[in-house]
Amino acid sequence: MNNVLERNSYAPARSGAFTRGETATVGIYAFDTVDLGSRWQATGGARWERYDTSFRNVDATGAATVDLSAQDSLVSGKAGLVFRATEQGNLYVGYGTSVTPPGTANFTLSAQANNQNNPSVEPQRSSNVEAGAKWDLAGGRAILTGAVFHTINENVIYTVDATSIPPLYNQDDRQVVNGVTLGASGQVTPRWEVLANIGYLDSRLETQNSANQGKRLVLTPEFSGSIWSTYTLPRGVTVGGGVRRTSLVYVNAANTIVSPAYHVVDGLAEYAVNSHLSLRLNLYNLTNEHYVRNVNNNGGRYNPGTPRSAMLTTVFGF
Repeated sequence: MNNVLERNSYAPARSGAFTRGETATVGIYAFDTVDLGSRWQATGGARWERYDTSFRNVDATGAATVDLSAQDSLVSGKAGLVFRATEQGNLYVGYGTSVTPPGTANFTLSAQANNQNNPSVEPQRSSNVEAGAKWDLAGGRAILTGAVFHTINENVIYTVDATSIPPLYNQDDRQVVNGVTLGASGQVTPRWEVLANIGYLDSRLETQNSANQGKRLVLTPEFSGSIWSTYTLPRGVTVGGGVRRTSLVYVNAANTIVSPAYHVVDGLAEYAVNSHLSLRLNLYNLTNEHYVRNVNNNGGRYNPGTPRSAMLTTVFGF
């Protein structure tokens, strides 16, 4: 049996089938910042927008299998307060909301009654409250940042009975994330610079499905972080490198399918030819780590991470 595919055996042909989705939006927003004395600063605002999404799917016979549209108005906003504790450090607290209506995430609408992209379902609404600080140290040569936050995504669909016609569902499920982020950057010496950050996410699904209640959200790592460092050598040469690390993530809501943790080592070499031109060599995945970059199609398809590779670029300044 000849398993060799002949060069001219691939002959794609147009079937006439097509899919088309589009979203048009118009918005009005206003934000402002006000100083409240020498130490306090308040900021806030609101946004109103109108969206119009349409989606049409036509099969090879020319018949429209899906022809849907959705229109609505949305309101979101944010507010924050900054306290200048010292000349070197600020403290802040903030609150914000966002709205994701059906179809606007991927320009696709669904006729399935219990699908988040059905025009009849309520938009998902997210809110986030955050508190943090930013501090300058060593005369501005180092910066420390930190934040804690609490995020809720509401109006998540739960299917009560998928066999009924139409399916019986409600939008009483929620997704909750509590997180902490820490960062540090600075000049260890006039030639040596370091940048590091780490994040922790405590995520959970609040659902009526007892099997998935309290499970971690899909594709949400518990820990992630990176460290990067560069050193400037004589004659305009800069070298650097760093590590990126991400813990395992779950691919399904039941937390039974895992995408493994991974770390990637990168490098950099740069040469300043003159004050206007630099040559930069980026080295990616030096250890040729095999890892999953992202997962889609409900876990049925994945994109592999970039293998060991290099990219040479030029940087012009004027």
